Amino acid sequence: MRLGRALSSALLICIVVSDCFLLSYSFAVKAVESGRSLFNKVAHEERVACVTHPKQVLKRIRKCGDDFSSALDILYSYQPFLLTEDANRSISRHSSKHSVDTKPISMVIHILSKAQEYDTAYTLLNATIQSHEKKQISTHYLTAVYKSILNMISDQTQDESSVSSIKQIIHDDMPFHTRCRPSLDIYHTALAAFGKCKQMDCIVELLDQMESNASIVCRLGTGDNLDDTKEYSFNLPSPDRMAYLTALTGSIKSKCPKDAMQILDRMRQQNIDPDKVVYNHILSSIANTKFEGRTELTLKIWQEMEDHDVAVSDDEKLCSEGAYHTLIRILSKENEWDHVLDVRNRLEQIHKQRKDINSPINLQVNQMKRSRVLTPRYIEDLEKLEKRNEIKKTWYKLGELHLPSVSCDIPDSSIVFGIQQHKNPVLHGLTLVYYTTTGEKLGFLLIRNRLENSTINGSINDEGEANQHFNFVSSILGMKVDEKFRGKGLARIFLAIWLHICLESSAIPTSEVINKPLLSLALTNFGFSPSSSSAVEIEITKLAPEIGKNSQKCKDWMPIFSLYSSNPLNFGERELKLNKMIVTNTRPNPRGKITAVKTCFQHNDLKLLHSKVKQVWQAQNQDNGFKTIVDAALLKRVIFGYLY
Repeated sequence: MRLGRALSSALLICIVVSDCFLLSYSFAVKAVESGRSLFNKVAHEERVACVTHPKQVLKRIRKCGDDFSSALDILYSYQPFLLTEDANRSISRHSSKHSVDTKPISMVIHILSKAQEYDTAYTLLNATIQSHEKKQISTHYLTAVYKSILNMISDQTQDESSVSSIKQIIHDDMPFHTRCRPSLDIYHTALAAFGKCKQMDCIVELLDQMESNASIVCRLGTGDNLDDTKEYSFNLPSPDRMAYLTALTGSIKSKCPKDAMQILDRMRQQNIDPDKVVYNHILSSIANTKFEGRTELTLKIWQEMEDHDVAVSDDEKLCSEGAYHTLIRILSKENEWDHVLDVRNRLEQIHKQRKDINSPINLQVNQMKRSRVLTPRYIEDLEKLEKRNEIKKTWYKLGELHLPSVSCDIPDSSIVFGIQQHKNPVLHGLTLVYYTTTGEKLGFLLIRNRLENSTINGSINDEGEANQHFNFVSSILGMKVDEKFRGKGLARIFLAIWLHICLESSAIPTSEVINKPLLSLALTNFGFSPSSSSAVEIEITKLAPEIGKNSQKCKDWMPIFSLYSSNPLNFGERELKLNKMIVTNTRPNPRGKITAVKTCFQHNDLKLLHSKVKQVWQAQNQDNGFKTIVDAALLKRVIFGYLY
């Protein structure tokens, strides 16, 4: 009996102990699971915090260049909700506050547009629409993608299909998918897209709709029945200043200056005062298109600007420096030189009114007086020359050189040469052009001229000041011989013609920094010497034909010259190929000709130079010397006359 009670008590104690153990184990498991959950939450927050910053993503995408596949991989790893197989995931699982940034996808669409991968870009758009429907991204993100697509369409083609696609997006697709009216910047983008397509009629049509707040009804059917068609109506926003500026830019690209004037009137009707930016756009539109009445319209615009500027502060004035430059450009094209002088005089008057005479703006005005405008006297001198139009840009004939028929394979064995003007000859120089008698271009030589002030042998005038005089200086910038005519000695003739003009005009021939080995060698052959401390000495050797053919450095072309220097040279493969040169690390044997690159050149003996030029003419059987078709005085004026 006692034994049975003892066994019962022992059994009861075991059961209690077992329950306590199970209870403790359960609490322990729950504690571990709670800890794991907390750990996972912290780890997830840490992973989210470590998401790459959008600036770093943009930098990585930018490094891809034209490699759109790599750019897409980076985009998908950063914003995986754009992947079709990842579309069902919740955006919170793999995103952070940065992962819905719109700049990466906009940049990728731009890369796809350049690579003409339009279908892939539309795939990104569809993925974005799906994510927006699932509320994974904001409407702002979808709007940014649509803007990129609009830009892509305008770059893709410039025909009626592009126009239809743009209208489809802004009037149907966007309102339907966003369930709201497109933002005003979308209409700015659409206006810019129409401008790229040169569709000024579409710009005017859209402005009409915006000004009247036209109501648009978009219909996208989901079935065959009319009852299944979804509709969304909205009113277009009123245009702002940016809308009109964008329309003006479109008028410049479309070359429609009269439409630009209508846009100016529209702004005034909408109580938007035109500012200097608006007038600069209008003048640019007028400058880009030649039409009847351009002078009268330009003068009308200028008068409006001047009348406005009478009673306003400097910050509110419409006549900016750029506006005066554009006015001069328009009136010069129309040969309205009296009006050009009026604009210049007005600019000088403004210059005198400014207190800071040495400000950068005033220095620019002084430079413009000499360089931006070709004076009527200079134009009259140019018109005394024979005008040639073998190419799009006019040039003026200076002379003709007859060559021995055995010297080179040129039609009629003659070179016709002249000058070609630039809009700003002081900054951009002049071009000496060389043609055959049949109008085939042989090459050109680019020069930049200047006036240099110097003292006359230390002499002093009656007022005790050093006597000053001006020298004309002509510097060569570069030269090109057409590839078809290379190896025929034309570079030497081109240089001799330029040097002859300098000697006839009592000008000092020099060069700016030259980094072309063959041009440097040609100057050295005429007796020029390096004048810069940065000069790098090089040695040029003509290769034997068998050596050139066996060169291991050139796969699809044969070198003619070898280039050696004891200093490192950084000529690119393309430049070496164009000049048929290879760089060697060993000094040539037999020795080549020594010259220099990365330096300016000057000539210290004009008598020697004169004899070198004379040798060229004697080699071409021009025993009496070289003759131009114009006299020395006119030659000097047309080459240097724009400087004074």
